[in-house]
Amino acid sequence: MLLKLIPDKTSVQFTRYRHFAIIGSTLLNIVALVALLTMGLNFGVDFKGGVTIEAAIPRPIDITAVRSGVAALRLGAVQVQAIAEGGGQAQGVVVSVEQDVSAEDGGAAAEKAQQNSASLVQAELKKILGEDIEFRRIDVVGPTVSGELIVKGLIAVGLLLVIII
Repeated sequence: MLLKLIPDKTSVQFTRYRHFAIIGSTLLNIVALVALLTMGLNFGVDFKGGVTIEAAIPRPIDITAVRSGVAALRLGAVQVQAIAEGGGQAQGVVVSVEQDVSAEDGGAAAEKAQQNSASLVQAELKKILGEDIEFRRIDVVGPTVSGELIVKGLIAVGLLLVIII
């Protein structure tokens, strides 16, 4: 005897509930648009501009000391993330400092300020973690790049909403 998952004669009337589905979908889209307009988007370092530095040392890292030391520089919103290798102890750290930058005057002043911020963060990390620190990656996202990302991101979100609707 063969296993039958779907009976031969089915009579599920999907179209009977189409009005409820259309109303529900429309309400969810309206709620999403209102939330987008009132709360906005959460832009990170890639969109706002800022500095991301990845560093490592051969011994465990005190993340709280790194977080408080970099935050004391008052450069912007700071995020510190531990990188654990092997034994589970944090032996690396990724520090992201968000800075709202604008492309006024061609962005030269903002780029210089961000380079200065990167140098300050590197110096603070050397002070906290020691001179044997290895900087694996230093990324500076300037106003031109962040502006382009915002425009392209908003276009992508807009097209996606049109396609979904």
